[in-house]
Amino acid sequence: MAFEERAQSTRKNKRDAATRSNGRGRKKEQSNADYLVREILRKCSDQSKAERYFTMLHETVGKSNALGRIFNLEEITEAYMRVLQSFEDQKTMELAAEGSDSDGLAGSGSSSSSSSSPRARRGRKPKEGKQPKGKKDKKDRRKRGGGEELEGALFGSDSDDLSGEEEVDREEDAGFSAEMLADLGNVEGDEPMLIEDGYNAAAWEEIAREVLPGFEGFNRRATAVMCTAGIGQGRLQVTFDDHAACPPLQPHQEAVGFLMHPKSPIDRLLVDHPTGSGKTREMIRVLDNYFFDPRPKVPIFPKDPVCRNFYAELLRWPSRYRDYFCCERPADAAIASGKPDWKEYRFHMWDLSGFAEEEVRRLCYSIRDVLEMKNQFYCGRVRRSLRQAFHRKNPGELMPAAPLRALGYTSAGGSFASLSANGTPNSSIMKIGYLKGTGNVYCNKVVLMDEAHNLVRSQTQYADQLQKLRRLLFEARNLVLAGFTGTPILSEPSEGRQLLDIIKGVAAPEGDEGFLSSFPMRPQPLFPVSLPRGLPDGVLTVGRRRQLIRKVEIRGEALKLYDIKRRLGLPGRRLRSYCNVCTFHASFHDGRHGTKQKILAFPEDCCPKLLAIAQAVLESTEKAVIMCGRTSGYVVMLELMKHLAAKVETPFAVATMNELSEFNHCSNLRGERFRVLVADALQCSEGVSFLAVRRTFLADVPVSPSTFIQQCGRAIRMCPCCCGCCCCCCCCRYCCGCCC
Repeated sequence: MAFEERAQSTRKNKRDAATRSNGRGRKKEQSNADYLVREILRKCSDQSKAERYFTMLHETVGKSNALGRIFNLEEITEAYMRVLQSFEDQKTMELAAEGSDSDGLAGSGSSSSSSSSPRARRGRKPKEGKQPKGKKDKKDRRKRGGGEELEGALFGSDSDDLSGEEEVDREEDAGFSAEMLADLGNVEGDEPMLIEDGYNAAAWEEIAREVLPGFEGFNRRATAVMCTAGIGQGRLQVTFDDHAACPPLQPHQEAVGFLMHPKSPIDRLLVDHPTGSGKTREMIRVLDNYFFDPRPKVPIFPKDPVCRNFYAELLRWPSRYRDYFCCERPADAAIASGKPDWKEYRFHMWDLSGFAEEEVRRLCYSIRDVLEMKNQFYCGRVRRSLRQAFHRKNPGELMPAAPLRALGYTSAGGSFASLSANGTPNSSIMKIGYLKGTGNVYCNKVVLMDEAHNLVRSQTQYADQLQKLRRLLFEARNLVLAGFTGTPILSEPSEGRQLLDIIKGVAAPEGDEGFLSSFPMRPQPLFPVSLPRGLPDGVLTVGRRRQLIRKVEIRGEALKLYDIKRRLGLPGRRLRSYCNVCTFHASFHDGRHGTKQKILAFPEDCCPKLLAIAQAVLESTEKAVIMCGRTSGYVVMLELMKHLAAKVETPFAVATMNELSEFNHCSNLRGERFRVLVADALQCSEGVSFLAVRRTFLADVPVSPSTFIQQCGRAIRMCPCCCGCCCCCCCCRYCCGCCC
């Protein structure tokens, strides 16, 4: 049966089963909570499987599923509590049977069957000697196909370290005609105006021009060329100049901008610079170098928040792309610059930290829309009339030769890399420069990857998209490729080698010279002092672990539930969540069967570790950040922190990512308004900056060394100190003695 027919049949069966007629002939529809309880108990043989579905279901609140149902948080929580009670009753019966010397309860094996059967009628005791309904073959069929059916119908997607695919930017039908055809492409004298940027290309020609990247001696050649051009020769800018229009690039940033240039022999480079060293500004500098290059620009990011942060940085730092945006959206330019005439502040850094988070997001969407250059290209060719209209409207201003579109890793290897039936890219931006017959949309592109270590990630539901992206980038012709990362190795040393080989490409020589820029240090006072000293890059010695880790004894309700979960055989990854809070994260609310009032009233029994973190924040007036996973108590941590912050002698506000701009603003330099920000550890482990933070609290044990480095690096940012004092950042990881 086709999918559409099966879905239609399923909807009809569900409607028939969910309704019944009363005496007047009217039908009563089954509630969402009843529906969830019935389906999950029918499909799931144990609590661990059921909780996996509830975790994913929590991500679909307010969205319509394949059956047309829309679940809210209260309905999901009610269903969870009822399912939890059912499995707990079954487990209690099983434990009682194991501890009894008589055979009356378990002699026929019925208790054993009912304890593992999902159809135990919500914990009712089955009759002696009678098997639950359903034959073994039916039960096997449910085990084989029930999970996929329920997951597809109810959820549709999982949470992951990467954001999901977005809809491809298909070309709008512009009404193809002879007039349109005549308007496509450049004619002689109509090419974009080029501006000399002062790049010292002659040095490359004068010094060992025969030594190319990948061959021995190229590092010496590149070093000599940069010395001749005066690149990286200046001193570190460790003080903030209030009178300067824009802070200058640091030496390591200058080096990347010089190496990745159209006039440089380097077109593929892995940039291994530490977290917080300003890699986003390096990316903007490289993109600005290729402003007049006719190849489309495709920066790639792991998650949506990191992608938005890139556009915010584009607004912050001067570049020709920002100038083009200002010409197209002068009203937004006046808002972002804070001045009526943005041209007077063309070369200034624009401070966006005073804007509300909603306004920053709106400006980010605005600049993204402009730089995509929608409708200015058709079938991969530029529309001359639109380019000429821009120059008439903005005389003397510059227009990019190709669009810029930021993508996620999953989209870059998924929908945006797909081809249509006639062999052309589905994406309008990928059509520009596409080499027919290659099947590779990344030929003739300029690609910059942020957090490039995600490219070699294997433990993810998006493994197919990443594998395809790796292959396309490795084989692409005439591709400019730069990967930026502070942690080139995720968990295995071989991953660093794999990442470098992909960056080098299929035609690269065996040597690595000219393909790697490494800056393995955080010089002070350019970076804040990190305590314990040596973190996050140093080896976790016994002494450092003793200073880093704060052990908390788990007790009360939290210990009871943790022990139940442990005896049920939950894997360690999921068991760690119950070290933070004694309930499922979705049950923390004020509604029916909610646990919010209980947890806030007795935090020492329900969430002792989160309480210890909150008390540590209260004991000091220093600005702090708490990182906690959404499925391991983020909402509990946030509400508990707000609850306790309002009761102290001098109350203070607690920020979330929605107040990130206000939290980072200079008016909140020492936590005058927001003393602490509670962040989702999964969403904020990469690409987010927390400025002037003195203390970082990690509520979850990081799953890998690279995750630990990334989380610590959110507050250890390169920034000339503008407060006149030396900055110090202390990191603490809280854990329970029973799980670490």
